[in-house]
Amino acid sequence: MTALELEQPDLNENLKLEQLDIIEKLKIENQELKEKLKKYTNPERNKKYYENNKELVISRNNNIIREQKKEYNKKYYEKKLKQNINK
Repeated sequence: MTALELEQPDLNENLKLEQLDIIEKLKIENQELKEKLKKYTNPERNKKYYENNKELVISRNNNIIREQKKEYNKKYYEKKLKQNINK
């Protein structure tokens, strides 16, 4: 074997090790960013608020949903009437 043939497997192994190191660093960085994102998207204060005011939040949501459904149904009905008149 020549010296070049002996060096190539070492280069391949070094490249693989470098790639594995890069992958591990990226995984760690990704995990850190996920943790930081959790602080912004789901802060503890929101959780406390919803736990303390659960009934109020649910009632607000139900009222809003009912009102929105009425509004959407009305718009749909009016749209259908216009389509039927135009035909």
